[in-house]
Amino acid sequence: MVKISSAEARGNLNIPLVAAETQVGKMQAESTLRVVGYVGAGLAAKLPPFRTFNVDAYAELSTQMNEIKKLIGEDTANVQPVRLGVEITAEEELDVGSALGLVWGLTYIKNRKSCEQAKREYRDVGSDSALRAIGQAYLNMPSPSGCSEDKPSKVHEETAKEMLRGMELKT
Repeated sequence: MVKISSAEARGNLNIPLVAAETQVGKMQAESTLRVVGYVGAGLAAKLPPFRTFNVDAYAELSTQMNEIKKLIGEDTANVQPVRLGVEITAEEELDVGSALGLVWGLTYIKNRKSCEQAKREYRDVGSDSALRAIGQAYLNMPSPSGCSEDKPSKVHEETAKEMLRGMELKT
């Protein structure tokens, strides 16, 4: 996973571009690699450390991913499929209103709609926690502009897509 914490770059984001932009100081990003569904003992030695993401980290991450893929392919007895879902750490525990507000906000960011529009169009306007979470979704973007009528950038759109991990709001 690569987490971008600030960015000046515009346009389509991909991992090599993020590495290069970070290397020259136009972005700040961190990387980590997590494997889910494999319990073999050899995995720990192959995981790269959590670190600032740059060209060197990208090269190391690519090498480690190939080694991990090979390890898992040769040790299928230790593959234990797990159901994937959204993880929330203890400090990020959310009530239902906040969770819905967060997904609502991220969906509006993904669709490049403003924070104010997201709040106006949220159906349960009496839910203070949902409205706060919508605003927080916009504030959690790289180089946030706050909750306004400004449309999210392409970087924000891509970040929201990654954070949503395929989740969609159905009305």
